[in-house]
Amino acid sequence: MQRYKQLLVVLNLDDQDRITIEYAAKVSRMAQSEEVYFLYVADDLDIPEFLRKEYPDLLPPVNEFARAQVKELVAKYFDGHPCSRKIYEIVEGLPLTEVLRLTRRKQIDLVLTGQSIDQQVNVMLPVKVARKAPCSVLIVPEAAGSQIKNILVPVDFSEISADVIDVATALASDLEVPGISLLHVYRVPAGYYKTGKTYEVFGEILKKHPQNHYQELIDRCDLRGVTAAPLFRLHHDPAKMINKVVYEQGIDLVVIGARGRSNDAAALLGGVTEQVIRSARIPLMVVKKKGERLRLLDALLEL
Repeated sequence: MQRYKQLLVVLNLDDQDRITIEYAAKVSRMAQSEEVYFLYVADDLDIPEFLRKEYPDLLPPVNEFARAQVKELVAKYFDGHPCSRKIYEIVEGLPLTEVLRLTRRKQIDLVLTGQSIDQQVNVMLPVKVARKAPCSVLIVPEAAGSQIKNILVPVDFSEISADVIDVATALASDLEVPGISLLHVYRVPAGYYKTGKTYEVFGEILKKHPQNHYQELIDRCDLRGVTAAPLFRLHHDPAKMINKVVYEQGIDLVVIGARGRSNDAAALLGGVTEQVIRSARIPLMVVKKKGERLRLLDALLEL
């Protein structure tokens, strides 16, 4: 896990922060992270300057109060690597903009953000961060457990699949997890019936191709002594099948690539990955090559 030297932990000052901070501590220990930034973005109160001057005590110093709360949470829940330097960033503004701005300015390697499982709460921030951040993102739902014993890695044999496996095996090795599951979901094309074969028979024929690709992929990877168990599943909706396997196998962590074989220029994140993020009930690591889309990020932030 040596790649994650600079961490950014996004906090909300709510009950969700505890598990996010605890996962940040795990990564800090495994990666021997150099710096861990704890970011809280306060609402921009947009008080006219003349009112601020005329009534300086109109509102308490939000930043100072929030900083004290953040430090208290970190002191209580963060037991990271002893050499990791803790830095507190309390700013006003729009959460997504400030997360991306700090990610760019501090050359962050991994962003950690919580996610509410309450569908009435806006869960778009983790999705947007995963879309636009120029680095990997670890999303930690509020109900996530603290133990990681089963890791699932969805693969489609695209270029990023080997990098995703590298991250997953590094995690497994550091956490002393003996094996990971590599899931490939394949689909039967809509016109299969024209061949005169049934859906099931055509599915068995198609299964031979991912099996061959799987072995080619494994041969390129250093598994670090971790056992990789292949899972091949036939389903028309890969995201639904990923969630089904998570439930059936008792998975504790999903490690997935930010983009698959499809490379739609209009999309900033693979469609399957985004669907999995939206329905996540366990921690989800979205793997990106650091620095991807920096030009786009610069344009978004008007740097």
